[in-house]
Amino acid sequence: IFCRKHVSDMLSEALLCFGASSTSIDEPDKSKDEDEICINSIFTEDQDVSTCISHAADSIGLKEMPSYEVINNEKYEWIKKAKARRQFKVLRLGGGSQDEPRQASVGG
Repeated sequence: IFCRKHVSDMLSEALLCFGASSTSIDEPDKSKDEDEICINSIFTEDQDVSTCISHAADSIGLKEMPSYEVINNEKYEWIKKAKARRQFKVLRLGGGSQDEPRQASVGG
């Protein structure tokens, strides 16, 4: 997400409020416009990125929608795995008291 440097902190925080899982701000290259900055944001696969950015921009009073590029990247596969882990429930094995943990053995 590309925006002016003076609004980058506010936009980054607003993105987190409207659905981004993570944000980080990249410092601009010296050869590029030093007033423009890039906010890297991670969204879940089912998140509507355009709506999130629009709501975040509106919430901080930006008059224009920031330009952005969506990149589907395999190196962020850990987000899917973390989301899948949250769907598992911890089951207590039968026997023993509730205060006493029971161990399960594998093999033998």
